[in-house]
Amino acid sequence: MLGTGINRRKRWFDVFGISPGRILFLLGLLACLLALLFGVFLWYSWRASTYDIDLVAAPLPGCTVYDSSSPGLRVAELTGKGRRDVAWSELPEDLIHAFVAREDERFFEHGGVVFSSFVRSMLKNISSFSYQQGASTISMQLARNTYDLRDKSIDRKLLEVALTLRIEEKYDKKAIFTQYLNRIYFGQDCYGIAQAAWHYFGKEVSALDLSESAMLAGIVRGPSIFNPVRDMKAAVCQRNATLDRMCALKMISPELCEKTKAQPVEIVPSAVSQASSYVLMWVRGELSELRGQYGEGGAGINVVTALNLPVQREIERETEAMLTFMEGGSVPLMVDEEFPPAPQTSSAGKRRRDFLRTPARRMMPGRDKAGLGKCIQAAVLCVKASNGNILAVTGGRSPIDGKNRWLETSRPGLAFAPIVFACASDFGEHGMHIVENKALETGRRLGSRALIRYCARLHFSDSLPEGDDLYSGLFPMKRIDIARSLFCLIRRGRDYPLRMVRRISSLGGSSLYAESAANPPEAIPREVARVVTGLLPFQKEGRLTVLRCSLPGNDGQWVLVSGREMAVFLWLGFDEPDAGVTSSRGYEAFMRRCALILANRIYSRANDLLTEQKRHEHTTSGIASRD
Repeated sequence: MLGTGINRRKRWFDVFGISPGRILFLLGLLACLLALLFGVFLWYSWRASTYDIDLVAAPLPGCTVYDSSSPGLRVAELTGKGRRDVAWSELPEDLIHAFVAREDERFFEHGGVVFSSFVRSMLKNISSFSYQQGASTISMQLARNTYDLRDKSIDRKLLEVALTLRIEEKYDKKAIFTQYLNRIYFGQDCYGIAQAAWHYFGKEVSALDLSESAMLAGIVRGPSIFNPVRDMKAAVCQRNATLDRMCALKMISPELCEKTKAQPVEIVPSAVSQASSYVLMWVRGELSELRGQYGEGGAGINVVTALNLPVQREIERETEAMLTFMEGGSVPLMVDEEFPPAPQTSSAGKRRRDFLRTPARRMMPGRDKAGLGKCIQAAVLCVKASNGNILAVTGGRSPIDGKNRWLETSRPGLAFAPIVFACASDFGEHGMHIVENKALETGRRLGSRALIRYCARLHFSDSLPEGDDLYSGLFPMKRIDIARSLFCLIRRGRDYPLRMVRRISSLGGSSLYAESAANPPEAIPREVARVVTGLLPFQKEGRLTVLRCSLPGNDGQWVLVSGREMAVFLWLGFDEPDAGVTSSRGYEAFMRRCALILANRIYSRANDLLTEQKRHEHTTSGIASRD
């Protein structure tokens, strides 16, 4: 028996060292796995076939801003000058090489998907239980942007692969590359290579040189942080990294690489500062702040705002009429008796054309921007009382100078006193640290450090000094921060952000951002806010709360008018105060009176419009319910 066992002939499956049953089991498992993969392939191929492949070459719609007074009412296009689709023949060779080197060095060789990289990234994501790697080719990025595939999931990635294969089957590499450049986001609200070239460098795509091409290829790695307007140093670093990659791939010589790195980058100011409405300037500013919440964007976005277009038009009309009157022009649609007499100019003021001599209607778009600095400026905010949404905004006389005066500074003076009193009221019981209506003495009792720590609750964007200048408001502070701190007090201490953007969605309809419906936390205790708004400089005029003061150092006039439904903030003054004007007899009284009249008229007209709109909504909803 021993001999028989030793000389037994080996069977074929003995070479595996396992039994026939286990081999059959493994073969069955492999068959099931292949069937599963084939089923997944069929499923995602079918899903991809339901998408319109012609959208890849379709012209892009503009990024649109909508208002809130009428659902679906367009206000304006976010996309500015220079947005268009370019053709392959317009692309410089250096631009093509820069993007291929930085984004997809095998673009002209693979079939749209590099499966080895794709499988490796999938395994990495599965093992880490996160979405860390994408392994996207240029073709896959085009599929993602065209069909608004934003979810970070395996399902989305597989669908993206299936769509990419369809795109590669229908379009050649030149068409794919061109449409990719026409759709991607370059920061600063620039979508597509044509708009980016104009915005940053003031030129057509065909005129871009090697340095500019490499910088644009670097920007797409992080459009909000690597663009040269926001951070030139970071943009240059990305440009140099692109040049190094092009050199490594032998697209450019080492000598040319180093020479190009040494070239300075010139941004064209006239191309960067696009003249538009104050509403768009404000929306763009908010979108820049919100980028971290809704992402870099694909082909574009739609923005629903709190803007009330009828109110916006009304404050623009009222403001221009008042400023025209102040500059010596006629006063259409107003009653002259409401306005105070103009001040008499001093001998110094007569040596120049002062603000009584230059009618506003002469400052037309296209004129020298420097001339606007000599005009009276007015910045207005209409804010919804219940949630801090901005219903209307102006940032000065005309947006052609590119300035939003809410983001510029003034010394708050008496407008800062309520913050000092709030700190004192919150410091001890019964307001024991307040010296009523004397901010300087109250601040000295508190001390600079205690007041600065208290101000940190309101997140002021400018640094605060120590000493008497702090207590007296004799330091520069952004006007929007002044408005926000006062709004916090009149809204029971809640620190509303004062935003206009309510919702952001992609062009495909995916929700990217929605404002929070919850009330913000109390930055200032409710009882403290009640006490402070009962002290000067706040005043009660019927049902309205009013704060008015002349800002120190001829920084202008400040007025707040607040009621149940809304609050109006107004700054009125000069960008460049002229001594001959500001020293005129009766100048300050004239400016103060005009500012108060204008703020009251804006509040009255805006409040009437909101009441009329609410009445119309109730009537419409009543008719609909009866039907």
